[in-house]
Formats: sequence, C-alpha cells, structure tokens
Amino acid sequence: MNKIPPRRINESADEGNSEFVFFHAYKDNSKSVFWPWLTKELLLKNKKVVFAPDLPNPAEPNIGKWVEFVLKNCEFNENTVLVAHSLGGVLALKLLPVIKVKIKKLILVATPSMSKLKDGKSRPALDNCCDWKFDYNAVKEKACEIVVLVDKTDHLVRIEKGKEIAKQLSAKLIVSVGAEPHFNSTIEPVVLEACL
Repeated sequence: MNKIPPRRINESADEGNSEFVFFHAYKDNSKSVFWPWLTKELLLKNKKVVFAPDLPNPAEPNIGKWVEFVLKNCEFNENTVLVAHSLGGVLALKLLPVIKVKIKKLILVATPSMSKLKDGKSRPALDNCCDWKFDYNAVKEKACEIVVLVDKTDHLVRIEKGKEIAKQLSAKLIVSVGAEPHFNSTIEPVVLEACL
C-alpha cells in the first residue's frame, strides 16, 4: 500500500474504480481502530485501498509535515476516495487545497475543527500541530462529494463542531452512534456505509 499509480487525467471514473486513501488519528497508526477491518471489507467488495500510511510522529503531529509526507508519497486522481479519522481529517482539510486534481469523495470521520476538545483536557501537541484555520471553499473545489460523520456519543468532538464543518463544506452530514465513542471501535459499520 504505497503510492497510487500515476493515472492519466482523462481516464474515466466509475463506481468500480474507487481507490481508497486512509488517514489515521492522533497517536494512532494504519492498524489502529477500524482501519484493518475497513480495508478487509472494501477488498471483499472489490475496492482498492492504495494508500494507508503510518503518518510521521503521530504523538507529536505536525500537520504541515504530514501534508509534505502525503504529497511526496501519494498521487491523487478523480477516483480517489479519501477517508480521514479525527486528526487525519485535519490533515485532509489542509491537504485538499494544495492537491492539483479533484478527488471523487472526502469522508471526514469525527474531525475536530479546533484543538480544544470536548473533554477539556490540555493537549499541547494538538494546540501546536497546525494553525487550525481552514480554506473550506478550496476544500469544496477539490472533492466531488463530501461526507461528514459525527458520533452522538463522541467524548472528544462536539456534535456542533461536526455540523459546523459540514455546513462550511456544503457536505452530507451523518449523525450516528459509533460502535465506540469517536468511532474508535475495531468495527465501525457507519464508516463502511459512507464509503460505498
């Protein structure tokens, strides 16, 4: 699961050609929470997972460096479906304005829009990981479809913040209940449903 193979810009995009890219959360990796299960389920449905990296230094993240890492290791195209969990969604919001093509779909799962989380605990690593300013219009221009998943039982991201992101992006909002709060289970059916 390394680089997406280069693709000519005029190659047709259809439902069967979706190429999935996954971005994990703060302190996580590509084997955390639902990622292995989601990969298996998508493969069973003849979908391709082409890039599911372990992002650099996840305990002390720097979103700028994450963007650089992704740009160096992944090529996006009109078939890309980007699924991003929690801080991985922040990466997606910073990355999309700088990629050169429009992707098929962006799925933001429990994505925060600010470093202060619902539980009120201090997390200097999150405070310092980026400026927490997003160009929502540029993100909208780079994705044909956007879905925002919000967990009613989330202990970290307020429902209002998820709704705000969805509104800013003119996205489809799905308010659900994760198998575990913050969609942190090893199996999260609502995430798979959003992918299909």
